[in-house]
Amino acid sequence: MLRQSGYGCYVDSLFVGCVMYVDDLVLVSASIHKLQLMVEICCSEAAKLDMKFNASKSQAIRIGRSRRTDICHITLNGCIICLVNELRLVRDLC
Repeated sequence: MLRQSGYGCYVDSLFVGCVMYVDDLVLVSASIHKLQLMVEICCSEAAKLDMKFNASKSQAIRIGRSRRTDICHITLNGCIICLVNELRLVRDLC
């Protein structure tokens, strides 16, 4: 559904607006507005599977020259997603 929406980012004609690994999901968009629409698509699709995303475990980051300007908030299930300044990678140490 995300690919079909036309939102997200593309490299040439390859859709790279969504990266999934195990239970993690990363959405990539060049627009805050389109990112919000992508979040809504994911919530709608998850609801069909009787699943729900947890806003308290979700984060958003803005990258680029205008990253410090005020933006509207991204919401998930009616809750504002925390806007962070850096991402931290967590790796299994098995």
